[in-house]
Amino acid sequence: MLSPFKKSGIVSLYKSIEYSFYGLVFAFKNEQAFRCELFIGSILSLFLLISDISLSSKVLLGVLFLFLLVIELINSAIEVLCDRVSLEFDIRIKSVKDMGSAAVFFALLINIIAWVYHFKDLFC
Repeated sequence: MLSPFKKSGIVSLYKSIEYSFYGLVFAFKNEQAFRCELFIGSILSLFLLISDISLSSKVLLGVLFLFLLVIELINSAIEVLCDRVSLEFDIRIKSVKDMGSAAVFFALLINIIAWVYHFKDLFC
């Protein structure tokens, strides 16, 4: 059964975009890691535009950066939800937060490996 509150059609699309924007604003205002990754990613994106690598490599590195931001947003959402459930120490909540952090770590590692591979001549 569909929710009576759920919109459909163009209204649904508009609302989805609006909620996404609110989520990005919340993350930017409240999550230091998100702001840091966005700042570093912006600088690297400018470097990427002037670099002498193939278009497919530029697209790959750009998509990997967006992947990192997606994982960071999911991790931030998990942390906000866990803090809403309980601010008291709970080993299960700690484990959930740690797994989210591990996901961000691996996404960051994937990005580092890809960037180093594509720009290895600058590092050697």
